[in-house]
Amino acid sequence: MKNKVDKQKELQKKYYDQIEFEEYEKSRKVKRNQMRKLDAQLEISKLSPESSILDVGCGTGIQLRWLLEKGYRPSGIDLSSGLIEKLRERLNKEGIGDKIELKQSDAEDIQYPDNTFDQVMGTAILHHVPNPGKVVKEMARVVKPGGWVTVAEPNIINPWILINVFRYWKIDKGALKSTVKNVKKWFKDAGLKDITYKRVVFVPPIPWKPLINLTAKLEPFLEKTPVLRTMGGIIVMGGRK
Repeated sequence: MKNKVDKQKELQKKYYDQIEFEEYEKSRKVKRNQMRKLDAQLEISKLSPESSILDVGCGTGIQLRWLLEKGYRPSGIDLSSGLIEKLRERLNKEGIGDKIELKQSDAEDIQYPDNTFDQVMGTAILHHVPNPGKVVKEMARVVKPGGWVTVAEPNIINPWILINVFRYWKIDKGALKSTVKNVKKWFKDAGLKDITYKRVVFVPPIPWKPLINLTAKLEPFLEKTPVLRTMGGIIVMGGRK
């Protein structure tokens, strides 16, 4: 008989196995928001190009492509074998399949040896897993000494985020637990140090260019302004091994 943890993993895997790439990428309505989640994690680690980075929960590979374009050596894992197969096929068609290593892997049991990567990142992964603390420990295990573990998680104080959590309740309800306090505790329990965080992404997920451009100009100010910065849609946290 399946326990609660197995049922949650099966739900997530089934959902993402069935995803069609084009529709899923269209649903990420504002490309700039996705890029900001990635850049904020790189701002914490300050790694030089050629560094090795593992993307935990790589999905359709959006971040993997961007990392490659920026000069990093990216690898990706995902629980969904369906997504990994589709992504591998697509990367091969794009001629970059040999530059990005992919593995089907449970984030609670990452299929890499200890001390493998310069940075291990996870964008919107912790709120999807049944044991986020265990995932952070695994991320810390496979990062090199002195390397960084970073995550980007939804901030439910932001009204846009809260609406989306309830829209996709079955797969996103874990966002209610991904608070700054909890994520920081998971990092400390994993033995990470120099823990730092910021809140980013103030652009509403509405593909209207004038609004995107306006908010993008204001975003650096909003990220630094007391009270207002707490409303950023994404919590980005990093810790060093």
